[in-house]
Amino acid sequence: MKKKRAWLWIILLLTLLAIPLSYLLSGAEKLHLTPATRAGLPGSFAELPSGVTHYELSGDPAGPLVVLIHGFSVPYYIYDPTVPDLVANGFSVLRYDLYGRGYSDRPETDYSLDLYLTQLTQLLDHLALDQPLHIIGLSQGAPVAAAFANRNPDQVETLTIIDPLITPVQPKDILPMGLSLVGEYITRVVLVPHILPAAQSDDLHHPENHPDWELRYRDQLRYKGFTRAILSSIRHLPQMQPMREYIAVSDAGIPIQLIWGRHDQTIPYTDIERFMAQIPETHLHIIEDAGHIPHFEHPDIVNPLLITFLK
Repeated sequence: MKKKRAWLWIILLLTLLAIPLSYLLSGAEKLHLTPATRAGLPGSFAELPSGVTHYELSGDPAGPLVVLIHGFSVPYYIYDPTVPDLVANGFSVLRYDLYGRGYSDRPETDYSLDLYLTQLTQLLDHLALDQPLHIIGLSQGAPVAAAFANRNPDQVETLTIIDPLITPVQPKDILPMGLSLVGEYITRVVLVPHILPAAQSDDLHHPENHPDWELRYRDQLRYKGFTRAILSSIRHLPQMQPMREYIAVSDAGIPIQLIWGRHDQTIPYTDIERFMAQIPETHLHIIEDAGHIPHFEHPDIVNPLLITFLK
């Protein structure tokens, strides 16, 4: 009996030692985003009051401006199939990495809606882009785009939302990530290194067509601050009220286009039905044979819809 009890104590001790050890040994964040590390990276960088922002401004400077906002964690390369067609049709196109993602800074602050709105406002000011614009938001980027439109109704001409976040996130939905220390441990040891990269293929209805999808996503995980930014973003999700923002955009008279992939595993069709019931004048397009990122899987279908709507 004593020998059995001794083994139980040993197992308990090893378990207690394994928890902090796994936390210390986990994490792929080895690099700092500095002028030196950014020198070899694509795109441009703007030093804003809130932090350095990675962006790309392309197309005719005199053309109508389109601003592209990505979703929860995949940076601006999510719009790779979108930009060339917009540029070819005479648009000026701005895409950028939200703070904490891609090659933008990971400031030590709250990753809330206010931070994202401040970032875009500062970026437009930095680039002296004060003309009317069309704004496009994907997934979690959709309420960000809508909120920007609501705060700048005289500047925004149209809003396009692609597979948008619609149902508000409740505090219970983010458990146990909302728990102090527990959330930090899970994010660093499990969520960021394993779950998030592996889950990226779920956004595609045909992941076999994009075999490098997970590897491409993992590149941003190398830079310090990503894990902290992701956890803060999760904890601030319940503060977003997506439908309230969309309804306000509609009430301001700004045309809305909604594009949704038929096989989206993140945003259910019931959400789309609820959206259309409240804003029936929305231009809705359902893309068959596509998942959460239909503009990426079927640019041949989505790009003409975008161009027609924007024009």
